[in-house]
Amino acid sequence: MVGQKNIALWSHPRSMSTSVERYFRERGDCWCHHEPFMYSYYLEKHGKPYPGFDPEDNRPRDLHDIAEMVTSPLEEDKKQKHIFFKDMSYYVTDHLTQLEDLMRGTVPVFLIRDPRLSLASYSKLDPGFTREEGGLDSQWHHFQRLKSWGIDPLVIDADTITSSPEDAMARVPLLGETGVSKVINGPIPYAPDGLPLIGPMPGVPNAFEACVFTFGIAQAGGAGKVMAEWITEGETEWDMWAVDPRRYTDYTDTDYCIQKGMEVYGHEYAMHFPQHEW
Repeated sequence: MVGQKNIALWSHPRSMSTSVERYFRERGDCWCHHEPFMYSYYLEKHGKPYPGFDPEDNRPRDLHDIAEMVTSPLEEDKKQKHIFFKDMSYYVTDHLTQLEDLMRGTVPVFLIRDPRLSLASYSKLDPGFTREEGGLDSQWHHFQRLKSWGIDPLVIDADTITSSPEDAMARVPLLGETGVSKVINGPIPYAPDGLPLIGPMPGVPNAFEACVFTFGIAQAGGAGKVMAEWITEGETEWDMWAVDPRRYTDYTDTDYCIQKGMEVYGHEYAMHFPQHEW
């Protein structure tokens, strides 16, 4: 039996790290932490949490408390058997010596992306970001420090986990014959309940939807399976009503969708407590 693994994904902004995190969350066997060192970094630098995030009083601030949180043994009867966290290298670069035990107690993975893409994307999100917040120098320094300690991290290029049009055309030749008529680069879509639309398109025979995936590739495997079943067999192995596009009726007018979409986005990383509706 494989023992507990503590997986640390070290990235820089706009490197598609949140998509990777969502994949581990969807697995179901990992206890996931989203940027656990963020609070410590911004409190130390600016005396306040990351701009745009509401303070969470129960979130650890001390470096050693955070390190313990992301490496502590999980209870044996828990469904989750491993710990995964993703964070920015620039949050911890100044404290690597203090965090050496953490680095040795995790499986380090570095996610990189072409700076021409990541920095251009970040500039649209925050035109005033600093070189430090761009994260590239810190990530390289972080990687080199681990190598000097005899640790050999895994490095993943974000380009290798993005979809390839050539691969898609090889699987579905019709895509190559019809071509791509339009590519839209827009905001992440959110359905009123936060779930994707997967299944028959209401009112349109022989048309199917697979869209509104807030984290894209993370849900591709399961979505592809049920879509193939719907198209070829007319039904799915699993009950898919929770994501069926036909679950919405007339109450979901434009104003409702806008308000609920904003609400869902605002709770993306919030703790979801039992019986708490939003």
